[in-house]
Amino acid sequence: MKKLYLSFIAFSVLLLPISVSAALNPQVEHFTDRIYAGWNQLVTCEDSSAVYYIGPDAKRYVFPNSKAYFTYYPDFSNVLYVSCIDLTQFPLAGLVTYNPGTRYIKFATANTVYAVEPGGILRAIPNENWMETFVGEDWNKQIDDVSDAFYTSYTIGEPLAILEIPDGMTAQDPETNIWYYFVDGQPKSLEGISFAFKDNGNFRNFTRLKNQAPRFYERVEPALKNGTRINSTEEIKLGSPWFWNDTNTWVDENSFPLMKLYSNPEPLNYSLGNLPVTVTKIELGFGYDAESLQSIAKECNRDKGLDYYIELADKFKNAKRFLYEFTYTKPSQDGSVFRVTLIENSANYNLFDDFKYDFDVCGAGGNVYPNQVTQNWLVLTSSCGSGWDDGSGLPHGCEEIKNQIESTLSL
Repeated sequence: MKKLYLSFIAFSVLLLPISVSAALNPQVEHFTDRIYAGWNQLVTCEDSSAVYYIGPDAKRYVFPNSKAYFTYYPDFSNVLYVSCIDLTQFPLAGLVTYNPGTRYIKFATANTVYAVEPGGILRAIPNENWMETFVGEDWNKQIDDVSDAFYTSYTIGEPLAILEIPDGMTAQDPETNIWYYFVDGQPKSLEGISFAFKDNGNFRNFTRLKNQAPRFYERVEPALKNGTRINSTEEIKLGSPWFWNDTNTWVDENSFPLMKLYSNPEPLNYSLGNLPVTVTKIELGFGYDAESLQSIAKECNRDKGLDYYIELADKFKNAKRFLYEFTYTKPSQDGSVFRVTLIENSANYNLFDDFKYDFDVCGAGGNVYPNQVTQNWLVLTSSCGSGWDDGSGLPHGCEEIKNQIESTLSL
């Protein structure tokens, strides 16, 4: 059994379920059966559970977990599957640190809260008043705990002064809707910036700040009125997970290695939105035999006889099955885990009703209810219990995940 986690194991482990097509990323140039990945690309390979960022130094940087990844990107739609052998042409150079201006971090065994500046520089927050002033009343919800194992991936800078604004923070003028980016404590206008608009017209590292930025702006409005245009040196760094420093050597893009592009063998797409969720993926065998399939059918009064289920189980004997467990990480009511199961369509179901007839579970509280079918894959999802509210005011974690995943789930 192969078990992979969206968490830290030894070194890197950002697991992702993605659907990859060259059409998803217009920056990819084709060279017969190989692609020139170029820098600013996200890649993975079939034998790896990690997602890598290719830097302009022709090296790869690994995302340590999903929390760090989602400070840059809203989903996995731009990740390319490449040959694992080709991927080794890009030396592993380090971890991707948190995107500046998105979340604040603290290490597991320390109490200091840091703002993240470009280059992975950490500036200690002076006090709670600073967080209330520049972040808002819900500032404690903007802090992520980071494993001590990642401490050396960051550089500890000077603590922030009482009213100092860290580099990388952003704010939006509600009158003009212009975004500003802070450099050396000064707001730089992002009006007309094109470099960071490569992902469907959105600033990768600013879209997730929309809820935070207006509050931040209200505190610094006078400064914004005198903001100057960001310069080209700063512009080229926007939205990039690379470790920007003057000692790293850029590689001419014509000299970048070529990599073979593969189809994603597991084309499950979904978005977590902003939910506090971790994802665990387990690779399993089919998991059903003839008797268990017949037992399911009998519960629903649709038994076709044991011979039918022997033949059905035989069709799936070599089928791959992937179990995704989405776990709500904050306090919640009822269960906090929602499950999605992906099975190879070895029986060649064309109609959802045929798939449902053979696999639907009539009892409540199950983990494998048919959801959708494609030519190559079957998707089953779990239930979330009764939905009874205990009056605590806590969210229903499983239901929140279920609503988010099922509304974005596609193959």
